[in-house]
Amino acid sequence: MSKSEYLTDRQSFDRLRKRAAAGLKMVTTAVASNAAIFFDSSDICTFRYHKFLRALLSERGEAEFAALVLRPDPEAYFFHHFSKFSALIFRPDHSDEDFVVSLNSDPGGSLADAFDANSERYIVFPLSGEWAIYADRDQELAAMAGPPEVLEFARQHYPFEVHKTNPGFVISD
Repeated sequence: MSKSEYLTDRQSFDRLRKRAAAGLKMVTTAVASNAAIFFDSSDICTFRYHKFLRALLSERGEAEFAALVLRPDPEAYFFHHFSKFSALIFRPDHSDEDFVVSLNSDPGGSLADAFDANSERYIVFPLSGEWAIYADRDQELAAMAGPPEVLEFARQHYPFEVHKTNPGFVISD
């Protein structure tokens, strides 16, 4: 087993944060124009979710993806308390089990602050930034945006319920 580790390098985090901001903008635009697809925000911490992401990455010729907590704030909260950022990069050698273990790993003396336990809002995206999934746990929803063929792949292969229309998801960031 080889779990992903929380990022400690500021430059790497800053690059990911810029990509995350672009992904959030993509999702915001897609939600506003009724072009996004929607599903449950709690699906993330499952083997089936990871298998779906791996299948999508393979379909698109991608290898790595990132998961980044947006709230609580990755710097003001997470880095302040743990000297690392609430961002993970997953490579092809990470198994389904590695994925789930990484999302539930203790950042340093506080299991309650693991990604899965303390991610009010998070974003998942390939390093290319071609598509993005933004989730808001308070709303219990996630929205996905990307090219039409990516969204069609998601509709066909997402392992859990996909909402046909926007169930009231609002992005307030």
